[in-house]
Amino acid sequence: MTLGELAERLGLSKTTVSRALAGYSDVSARTRERVREAARRHGYQPNPLAQRLRSGRLDTVGLIVPSDLRPFGDAFFVDQVTHLTRTLADRGLDLLLSAADPGDAELVAMKRLVEGRRVEAMIVVRTQRQDPRVDYLLEQKIPFVCHGRTEVIENYAFVDMDGEAAGRIATEAMLERGHEIIAFIGPPSARLTFAWHRQSGYVATIEKAGCPVRPTLIREGEGGEAFGERAAMRLLAQKPRPTAIVCATDLEAIGVL
Repeated sequence: MTLGELAERLGLSKTTVSRALAGYSDVSARTRERVREAARRHGYQPNPLAQRLRSGRLDTVGLIVPSDLRPFGDAFFVDQVTHLTRTLADRGLDLLLSAADPGDAELVAMKRLVEGRRVEAMIVVRTQRQDPRVDYLLEQKIPFVCHGRTEVIENYAFVDMDGEAAGRIATEAMLERGHEIIAFIGPPSARLTFAWHRQSGYVATIEKAGCPVRPTLIREGEGGEAFGERAAMRLLAQKPRPTAIVCATDLEAIGVL
C-alpha cells in the first residue's frame, strides 16, 4: 500500500497522513493514532529513502578502510566490523565501508562521502600521529570517533589502548627470560600512532634494562604476515643475531613464527 492509498482510505491528505506518521504535533493526537492504527491494519510501511530526504537524516556512518590493511584477512578487523554493524543496526543506522590507498587517498575518499552527503558520521581507523582526516572532520563539524589517537588530542572522541604499556610488557617478558638482544618489528612509527606508542614502549624498556638499542634491531614496514616473515629472516641473518623478537601486531608475529 502506498501513502496515497492510505490517505484515500482515511479521507485525509497525503501531507496530513505523512505528518501523523512522523509524530508532528500540528496533527491532533486523535488523528495521529487513527492514522497509525490504519497503517498497522493495512501493513503500510513508510519509504525509508523518502523519510531520509524529508528529514535530512542519512542514518549512515562511514568507515574508510586503508587498502594496505588487508582487512578481511585480519580476524580482529572482521570481528570489529561485525560488532560495529550490529551496534549501529540496533540504533537504526547502517555502516558504509569504502577502501582507499593509505595516505592522501584516504582523505579524498572521506571528503567524497562527507561532501557528497552520503554519510552523517565517520569512524576513523589507523590514526596517524599528524592526521589530516581528523583535522578535516573537526573543521566540518561532523560527528566522528577514532580508533586510536593523534599526537594532538583535540575535543574528539576516541577509543584506544595503552600501546606504550603493551610494548613495555612484551619487552619485559623477553628480558625476564634472560634475553638481551631483542629485536622489534612493526608498522611505520613515523606515521601511525599505535606503531609509535608500541615501539616507544620497547625502546624505553630496553634502555632502562641497560641493553643496547640498535637501529639494526628495529624493522619497520607495511605490516602483516608476509612483512613479519621477511623482517624476521633479515634479523636472524644479521650479527649480532637477536634471540627474541617483539612484534607490534599479531599478524606480524604470525609471520615471524
